Amino acid sequence: MKKKKNMVKPLYTILLLYEDVFNPESDVELEDYLAYLDRTSLLYIGAGYDEIYHTIKGLKFLKDTATHRIVKSSVFHMIGALDEKDKEAAKRGV
Repeated sequence: MKKKKNMVKPLYTILLLYEDVFNPESDVELEDYLAYLDRTSLLYIGAGYDEIYHTIKGLKFLKDTATHRIVKSSVFHMIGALDEKDKEAAKRGV
């Protein structure tokens, strides 16, 4: 279960950083958010989560044109995909 938590936390951080980019009281800039997307995408492609990798790359492609709704729904979609992949692995006994 700890592994799953370690895989979910970076996804939530995507949303939090996105929100900080548009918060005038935050020091987080768009470049920080985009760099985080790059680093995080490597975690998921390395762990074999291709769908999550591609979704993160899509968010990076959209840059600041992605709305809060798109980023939030993408984050929760990725968490759902992570859950599904984990369920599949459990069925296989991995």
